[in-house]
Amino acid sequence: MELDVRSIDRLLGEICRLNEEIAVSADEDVAARIKSDLEEIRLALREVLIAGIKSVQTDVRRCCIYGLSKICSQEDVYVLIEALNDEDPGVRAWALEGLGRVADPSRVGALIQALGDSDSFVYYSAALALKKLPADVTIRPLLDALRSADPTLRKRVVKVLGSMRDARAVDALVSCYYSQDPSLRYEVIEALCLIGDRRVVHTLVAALNDEDRDVRIAALKGLQQLGDESAIAPLVKLALSSEEERPYALEAIMNICGPDAVLPIRRALLEIEAEAERIAEQLVVMMMNRQAFLPLWEWRNQTLAAN
Repeated sequence: MELDVRSIDRLLGEICRLNEEIAVSADEDVAARIKSDLEEIRLALREVLIAGIKSVQTDVRRCCIYGLSKICSQEDVYVLIEALNDEDPGVRAWALEGLGRVADPSRVGALIQALGDSDSFVYYSAALALKKLPADVTIRPLLDALRSADPTLRKRVVKVLGSMRDARAVDALVSCYYSQDPSLRYEVIEALCLIGDRRVVHTLVAALNDEDRDVRIAALKGLQQLGDESAIAPLVKLALSSEEERPYALEAIMNICGPDAVLPIRRALLEIEAEAERIAEQLVVMMMNRQAFLPLWEWRNQTLAAN
């Protein structure tokens, strides 16, 4: 049999058809016979696929791991783990697809390491596989991975923790916020916003002063979602002091306090503008007086020098 995606898909389709027949069959003898045929097909296909995964041809390995990912069971975990070392990202990604199907808790470490893969499809497959496991199994290894020296892995672990929306990750994520890497700080703020625990408000408020604009905007959006009253004062200060972030700050304030909350802020902005104009007028007078005084000062110095 020629190994390609179409031939493998035909066999997979036959397996699905037999499964459907078993589900609708009212005759137990017929169902048992179909089930026996199904297992025979699956075992034959599995044998061919596992042999093909060792091929030197990339397209053959990719087709075979694809097929195995659709029918794999616990007994195939060792093959899938070994395929994570394949040079082809397609093979690695389909291996992760299979591991997600098996959902073996003992393989959490391998899935986490795959988050740092250079190929985005492999990373995405690893994240999906992790999400198929219970949070109680993955949370501790993921938190431990936050201490990794690999910056890419750390950022992707943060993203997975955020998508889990598990409050047990809050303290570790808050610690990560104080990184020197602005892209990691951004991912941390995004993750904390997804988790939505009230304990993150102080970190989001601190992030309003972050040197990176993306981090500041993410924090503003997070505070708007949380609607915590302790954020009102920092948001008002930002609305008054930063024209760039003012729309986001006003939106957050309205979300917390209601639409009328912008009225006193607008009055304050008008007062600031009026005060700025008044000070500017004073400075103009001071400048003109200085310009008028300088010639007298120069004349006095010249007279003293002549005498």
